[in-house]
Amino acid sequence: MELCSLTDAARQNIAQTYIGLARELPDTRVIDHPNFVGTISLRPYSFCNFILGFNGEEADLELITAEVDRWARLQPAMRIFIISGDEPRGLTEAMLGAGFAPLHRMVQMVWFPARTLGREEWHECAGPEFRHEVSEFMVKQFFSMNEAGFRQLVVEATASGTHELWYISENDSIIAAAMVAPSPHALGVYNVCVDSSKRRRGYGSSLMRSAQLHAFERGTPLVLQCDEKLSSWYRELGFQVFGEMQSFQRRI
Repeated sequence: MELCSLTDAARQNIAQTYIGLARELPDTRVIDHPNFVGTISLRPYSFCNFILGFNGEEADLELITAEVDRWARLQPAMRIFIISGDEPRGLTEAMLGAGFAPLHRMVQMVWFPARTLGREEWHECAGPEFRHEVSEFMVKQFFSMNEAGFRQLVVEATASGTHELWYISENDSIIAAAMVAPSPHALGVYNVCVDSSKRRRGYGSSLMRSAQLHAFERGTPLVLQCDEKLSSWYRELGFQVFGEMQSFQRRI
């Protein structure tokens, strides 16, 4: 797959996944602008207030920036994501010039299906009750310090979305899990997590080997976003960096 088509496939997967999760909240409104997409909500969380998927010409840059600023003024929690492959060029500089502050940078990584890697070591959730249990496990690993209301929203959205939830268990207890999001040209893996008491025992690698086999069987690249400090671990599993994803928020 050529770089340009890979970036487009990854952008599509991220937008589909993020919007799909946010739409599970009843008061979330979808933003469908000609040059970007996103969601907005009365709830003060970036989980359901974001803009991404920029698609415009250089002549549209000033207009796009003004429109993004308008949405951000409506909801201070609004997060702006700029992803490799977004157009027009100069979006990052335009956001900075318009008073948006950089928050976080993640690298985008990909594994191309090349060969089988053995058997799958995970299991897919079946039924709403078990999806809810796995969602609670994920939220506990990632958001234990957040307020209870936020954690419950993320649990409900994760449990009820259309994405797949996979897990590894030991003695009937969930010890590792991941969210898998199929899209037409890529398989996205999100929220890869292992119970804090079980880390450094190979469970994370088992999750990713299973995800790789899943992608091999579907014939699509496996894509993800992670902190740069984790990229060396993913490289050991055969992933390579192909882009980046930056987030911004309007300065108050």
